[in-house]
Amino acid sequence: MSNLGYQFYSRQDEFRYLIQNGFAVSHKEIEAAFSIDSASRLEFNVEYPGLLIGLGYLFPKEANNDAQYNLGFSFDHTSGLPYLPGSSVKGVLRSVFPKSGEDTSRIQFIQAMTGRELDYNEIKKIEITYFGPRTHEVETRSGKKSQDTFYDSYILHTGDSYILDEYITPHGDDPTKNPVPIKMIKIAPENRLVVQICFSADESLLTQEERKNLFTGILEFTGAGAKTNVGFGHLSSIG
Repeated sequence: MSNLGYQFYSRQDEFRYLIQNGFAVSHKEIEAAFSIDSASRLEFNVEYPGLLIGLGYLFPKEANNDAQYNLGFSFDHTSGLPYLPGSSVKGVLRSVFPKSGEDTSRIQFIQAMTGRELDYNEIKKIEITYFGPRTHEVETRSGKKSQDTFYDSYILHTGDSYILDEYITPHGDDPTKNPVPIKMIKIAPENRLVVQICFSADESLLTQEERKNLFTGILEFTGAGAKTNVGFGHLSSIG
């Protein structure tokens, strides 16, 4: 199996050839690289126009080479396959929790997702129990046995294409100038994102099934990856 990550960052001519000629990777190869036996799987279909991950990873651009990609992408260092880090999944899920008692929209969102009339303090307790304290907060529980563990998510090749070229055309500060297209890559629509979470046995606040339903609902609502505000990263739950 070709190491896509190495080719993308070091041998882009080879990378372009692979994806333009229908690069395929088997489920067996992908599962062998990422699957965690002890984790629960939340599976999502990647909706049109696709999924963008790791755009902030930079690499030098060759002078006068319009064929080169301008933005980075998230590839696993060992397998070279695209993936979404577990820390990113945890961050997306946690982002919808309220930061204060005045954050009524987030409080109402969690209430709707759980089907419970929870107040801010109850929601905060759920957050700290299963995600742990935020960096500025003092740990109020002994150990981390109650926290859920978020493993790296991966993409199963279920669509017609696995990776495709994509362009964005920012206009900048002067709307009279023609925009310069920025070339990048994306996970093509109709592939499958597999999110892996090991739910703790602590069901004092939410059962494992309730957390699974909550996290599924959040990811369907927020999406994942970059540029979700312009349509990328939309997900629909499978199963």
